Amino acid sequence: MGFPVVLNIDGRLCCVVGAGKVAERKVQSVLKAGARVRVVGLDPTPQLMKLAHDKQIECYQRRFVDADLTGCWMVFAATDDDEVNAHVGALANEQGILFGHAAGGSSDFMLPAVLDIGDLQIAVSTNGASPLYARWVRDYLQQHLVDEHAEVLSVLKWAREKLKSDLPNDSVKRQKIWRTLISKEMVEAVQVGNVNQVKQRISECLSLSQG
Repeated sequence: MGFPVVLNIDGRLCCVVGAGKVAERKVQSVLKAGARVRVVGLDPTPQLMKLAHDKQIECYQRRFVDADLTGCWMVFAATDDDEVNAHVGALANEQGILFGHAAGGSSDFMLPAVLDIGDLQIAVSTNGASPLYARWVRDYLQQHLVDEHAEVLSVLKWAREKLKSDLPNDSVKRQKIWRTLISKEMVEAVQVGNVNQVKQRISECLSLSQG
């Protein structure tokens, strides 16, 4: 059983070894999370070439060399050469760099199927048993969760900062207000599109911080 976490890779250097379609998907994922990206591969896809041209990534059109991992926090092996992938994994292990095998080989972590609705991020993993089933569950959730969750989360984010400002030294009261606010009824109101009702409820709960 894996240990689920959300990694903060904003500003960290991630290397992707390989430059085909699989590598391209990994690059897009880590770029979206704010990482700096280095790509090493013989024949980059047009999209990777465009990203390099736009200076969104470093791209080296050659074979991998050990020095490519210098300064990296994470690396993905995404080539069609098992020996290269294994070498990258062994080198990453020696240097304490997080290693991911894009073809499903031995890795330090597994990438879940992810659903993003604004700040709401839901990751589904089967611990490698069936990535296809994980994607099916993600797609099922996508069909049943409404976009209004993103709008409500933006208000909740603001409310959280306001509570921290109003009650900087009273975590017990802050938690009590949150428990009053976050409820099954609130989620159901979001699901039926009654965002105004939710916003009103948030305002009412925030008023408790003034009392």
